[in-house]
Amino acid sequence: MVANLSRSSSQSAWFFLIALVTIIYRSTGELSELTICSQPHSFTVQIIENEHVVYGTELLIRHNPYIGIFSYPEIKPVNVVFNETIIEFKGYMSPEYSVTQQDISPEKLSWNASGIILGIGTLQKLSKEDYAVQDCRLFLPTNIKGSANLPRNVEEAIIYYAQSCAKERLCQKIGTIKREDLQNINIYDKYGYNIPRVIRPNNLKVDLSMNIPMDILLKKNDNYIKRNNKSIIKIPDVTETYNMGLGMKCYFKTFNGTFQDLSTLKRTENAIMSNVGQTHVIQTGFGLSTAKFNYNNYKLKVGLITVDGNILGTVNGLAIAAKLVINYDKTCGVNLEYIKVTELGKVKIKMTGLGPFNSLTSKILTWLTRMLQDKIVHTVEVNVRDVAEKQLSEFICKKNDSDEVIPEIFP
Repeated sequence: MVANLSRSSSQSAWFFLIALVTIIYRSTGELSELTICSQPHSFTVQIIENEHVVYGTELLIRHNPYIGIFSYPEIKPVNVVFNETIIEFKGYMSPEYSVTQQDISPEKLSWNASGIILGIGTLQKLSKEDYAVQDCRLFLPTNIKGSANLPRNVEEAIIYYAQSCAKERLCQKIGTIKREDLQNINIYDKYGYNIPRVIRPNNLKVDLSMNIPMDILLKKNDNYIKRNNKSIIKIPDVTETYNMGLGMKCYFKTFNGTFQDLSTLKRTENAIMSNVGQTHVIQTGFGLSTAKFNYNNYKLKVGLITVDGNILGTVNGLAIAAKLVINYDKTCGVNLEYIKVTELGKVKIKMTGLGPFNSLTSKILTWLTRMLQDKIVHTVEVNVRDVAEKQLSEFICKKNDSDEVIPEIFP
């Protein structure tokens, strides 16, 4: 059975990240759905220098029958939740050469994961009344326990088989969703969706495209910046002295500088989430296609002559890289590792009031470009980071302290 849980786009977008950080969930009934996985009955692993055989394996997935669907309003991606999940593995292990030898007792192995299986997929319309979730991708619960004698290589193999089973068997259980269950979702065909996912059993690494959730989060950040008047930031004044020769000096100073518009940030690179063991890392690139800066006033003094005016400048592109680390082992294990400007485009300026000193435009442009590289870049990094951390704190850490991180799934 599927329960639709349509939320606002900001909550839905953040839900996917929130859920990765926590396994808090509410009990809504007895576990009643059982999936028997079709993993190999035996497989071989390398432990130190010896081959070992794991055999007599059993892999089961139990979950609440009510499957939650969390929708992004106005676009196709949805999050899928299998609540109250328990994944159990049992088997035996012996050195490869001793499988047929009766005098060596095999080691009994066990492993389980409990909590929530999270997924992401694409909502597709099948007919006038019916929908289905396609391109379903799932993450295993994070509360993992294994027997004390469970080697790391064996656990990696178990997780690989569990992921494969969840993808193959659980996604099928979502089935057909009726239109009345999705009445709050608006579908726009112009949004495409593709989720490449790579499983690397050797290091438990999974790569997942986060482009659409990241675009939604950036849009929400842009709206936050506009609402809180953070789209325009103050920039440092420029003070320079230039020796023109023959004992004549040029003095230049700017006043009341601003840089804009931080509310037009857009993603410029793929947003990829990689999980290695219990840690998720999201990396992406975003930026401004065109940035503007201006100084309401400047003064230029050459000898006994002083002129003044204003400066309007443009920067042809500004690129920013960001890295977010999610650590399951912490209550609010979300850390914005870095936000840094990686590229500053060509700078152009227009100045009023130069009069007889137009020949100094090139020199002034050099000063302003150096100031942009040395000071504005840092100012932009600090301001973007402040906004991002504010959003992370509001939507993840504070919600992580409440009982509403994972909404209740109703029949």
